[in-house]
Amino acid sequence: MKKIGLILARRLRGDLLLTDDPLANRQARIISPGAWLTEDEQGVMEIDAVQNYRAGTRLAIDERVYRYAHVDAERKARPAYGVFPKMTTSETGAPQADADAGDYVVYCTAVAGVGVDDYAEGYLEVWGIDPNFGLMYKIKSNTVAAAPGATFAITLYDALVADVAIATETLRLFQNPYLNVVSMRQRQIDGVATDWRKVSAIGVPNRFIPADKWGWIQTWGPCVIVGDSGTEGVADSERCMQFGDNLSVLRLRDLGDGLGRHQIGGFVLPPTTDGYRGLFNLQITP
Repeated sequence: MKKIGLILARRLRGDLLLTDDPLANRQARIISPGAWLTEDEQGVMEIDAVQNYRAGTRLAIDERVYRYAHVDAERKARPAYGVFPKMTTSETGAPQADADAGDYVVYCTAVAGVGVDDYAEGYLEVWGIDPNFGLMYKIKSNTVAAAPGATFAITLYDALVADVAIATETLRLFQNPYLNVVSMRQRQIDGVATDWRKVSAIGVPNRFIPADKWGWIQTWGPCVIVGDSGTEGVADSERCMQFGDNLSVLRLRDLGDGLGRHQIGGFVLPPTTDGYRGLFNLQITP
């Protein structure tokens, strides 16, 4: 790990390296403003047991874009395959107290135990009498709820735009989607079929990331990904790629070939005529 240098220009409320730094072998980059949690800089090919940035932090280098993610303790993440968000932890409960528009804190009665900052950088949904719409807020932090029925506080980045009433509103909390990511291909290798054909890729690691470690996963730009057949893009009209069942990519031949069943992943650059790993223009999140 490298210590942060003054060249990162923190006065701009972002983390910027505006020109290449050949002496330190570092490329120009832009990191999400206010994302640093420590004094260590973590490169795109580095892993760490310590969280150095907020979950989901965006990093742009040349034509590539990455997000900072935590690999779930379940198993390691494989390179060149998509990883999906293990968003099994969500909380739905009633407000414990009324909150007024303009407030930044909402109190909720826990349905299950909640740890400190389990939902930090996640999302709060508020809906009321009409269940057909809800308001969404980004969560800054939350306090602990040691047991079901306990009260915990949710602090938001933005003020409430409408009152939250005990009598009419319901709250639902979601963890940040980059907090715990899982490799479906590694599950397949390990003989685990849970969530097969039910998940979407949120990024692609460029290297192995061990379980319970933090690292960068690519979400946009030229990326090496495993092609399902090894000949993606060879035939006519096979430029568009979709994520398959194990989150490798496969060709989308026409509008009837799985468009409603899979997730669009990008397009081929050179056809993958020489094997299963190819260079694709990844298109998940810019």
